[in-house]
Amino acid sequence: MGCNQTRDCIDRALVDIMSEKNLDRISTVELVRKAGVSRTTFYRYYESVPQMSEDLITRFLEGFRASSDCYVASKLDPDNLAIPDPGFIKPLTYVHDNKDLFMAFSGPHGNPSFTQRFVDIVREFYGGKLAYYGYVSGDYDMRLRFVLASCPGMLRYWLSKRHDLTPAGAASIFQRLIIAPYVLQEQQEKQSLQDQRERKSRFS
Repeated sequence: MGCNQTRDCIDRALVDIMSEKNLDRISTVELVRKAGVSRTTFYRYYESVPQMSEDLITRFLEGFRASSDCYVASKLDPDNLAIPDPGFIKPLTYVHDNKDLFMAFSGPHGNPSFTQRFVDIVREFYGGKLAYYGYVSGDYDMRLRFVLASCPGMLRYWLSKRHDLTPAGAASIFQRLIIAPYVLQEQQEKQSLQDQRERKSRFS
């Protein structure tokens, strides 16, 4: 068995055990038994179970951050809000491809710091998108906090219940929930200004 395969087996074993047991109760003995490797092999890759979990979290979050750092060419088209921005598809694809790890560490037996660190990246990503689009006025702060509070739960529901949704399909829904209100608000404000100008021109 190659090095990558061996480490993958150990990683998979930890994720599997976390579906039933809290991370702080998992022993090295139990882990290597589940992975089918020796303790010597385990220590070739990791110092301990806590250090291993931190390594997995760091790798996942670094990959998620990289997937979220993509350029968006223009604002969303108000008439095509259901067409997902590639900037939404890429990070959701990453989460989907690593869903077992995400579900394990964000779940009831996982690591609370994982969810907070994940949300911190979402804050940077979502806040950056809104700033790029120019949607940073009004009740921006309230909407941002709503998104941050609901994001982990929405992702967990999608990954565990909506197997019919591809990352692009999920991106379309999330985009309409998260960004569409700003687009529609901007349209309403523009229409209101246009109406005011028309009224003013009629009475001038």
